Amino acid sequence: MKKFHKRTTKVGIMKNHLFTLIELLVVIAIIAILASMLLPSLNKARAMAMKTKCTGNLKQIGTGLALYADDYQYYPPSKQDGFDPWTNRNTWHWLVMPYIGMDAATRPADWTDLAKRRERGPLLCPSRPPITVETRDWNSYSMFCFGPLVQWFGFGPAKLTKGKQEESTASFCPLPTSKATKHGGTGFIPKPSTITFISEPRQGIDSAFQGGVQLGNELGYITENNGFEFAYRHNARKNVLWFDLHVSDVGLNQIHNSGFLKQ
Repeated sequence: MKKFHKRTTKVGIMKNHLFTLIELLVVIAIIAILASMLLPSLNKARAMAMKTKCTGNLKQIGTGLALYADDYQYYPPSKQDGFDPWTNRNTWHWLVMPYIGMDAATRPADWTDLAKRRERGPLLCPSRPPITVETRDWNSYSMFCFGPLVQWFGFGPAKLTKGKQEESTASFCPLPTSKATKHGGTGFIPKPSTITFISEPRQGIDSAFQGGVQLGNELGYITENNGFEFAYRHNARKNVLWFDLHVSDVGLNQIHNSGFLKQ
């Protein structure tokens, strides 16, 4: 009687053990399914958090630009007249740095160090790829040159700081209280709240000197598919600091290649 009882107990234990293993496998399978379902949502939430951080960056940059303009009357140009071939510290980033709590005086050790010192603090988009030899010329944020608006649409007043007035690549330095005054052009005057000031550029060849530093090189490159992944990096949208210093986002082809929001 005792032997039979022991045998039954062993069989029962074995059956319970097999059942527990199957149950564990089922639970693991359910967790894997739930994870695969939740992962896209988690990635999207992470991207939205980065977009929010980027929006905050642009608001800080806008404040810095306003403080700069209070000291110098005009906003800084996207590129100053003259060029430092070793460090390229003549872009608007370096002019606004002291106004957003960043050091602009210390000379970078080399080109990569230049990128690391520029791409930080409010000037660094959290969605920017890591800085490497291939990406060190990429800029998180770039300034519109205002050339097309001045030349073709009569936008002003504006102070020419580099290039010739007839060149659409020229850097113009607009007043912070600039109201578009009709002095030629097409007669169409975009509102300051619809004019691109600072935004996320595409990346491409010679990006440190062209589309990287200055939005609107030639016709702008701010609506092209080339570099779409980098320029429209926040769930296929990009953040924009507009000329009235408010920040919002746009999708592909919502900005005219002359720098203003399409109506």
